[in-house]
Amino acid sequence: MVRIAQEGAAAKAKPDVTDVRTETNYAARRFYAQRNLYLTGATLFLSLLLARVFYIVLDFIHVQESYTALQTKVAKQSGASGENEELRKRIKELEVELKTGQSKDRDFETLKKQASQQNAEYNRLADEHNKAVSSSLWSSARLGIDPSMRR
Repeated sequence: MVRIAQEGAAAKAKPDVTDVRTETNYAARRFYAQRNLYLTGATLFLSLLLARVFYIVLDFIHVQESYTALQTKVAKQSGASGENEELRKRIKELEVELKTGQSKDRDFETLKKQASQQNAEYNRLADEHNKAVSSSLWSSARLGIDPSMRR
């Protein structure tokens, strides 16, 4: 392309001869040279791109192979994993039973506390009643009233 540009500059330097065919021939040669340059550049770029895509696909294949190997390894360990899952379920069941037992113990302690409070209140009321009855008997005996005559 540089050679063609030099020939064109030399032809323009000679102003005495101007031929349309020469200029057309020069323009066609320049067009073909530019086209060849662009085609060569595009081909070079695409070859580099193709090489890079090839290595990316190759890496992808290796990663996929290692992934399948890991999947088989995990599948072999899944038997132990299944046992672990059963044990985890059993642990959860036992935790639920423990919480239920703790809540039952708490309910039982609350019930015992309520029963002791009711017993204490009953005893207090019984003592008050006994005091009231004995004081009324004492006062009626002092007054000479027969306690059997009371209502």
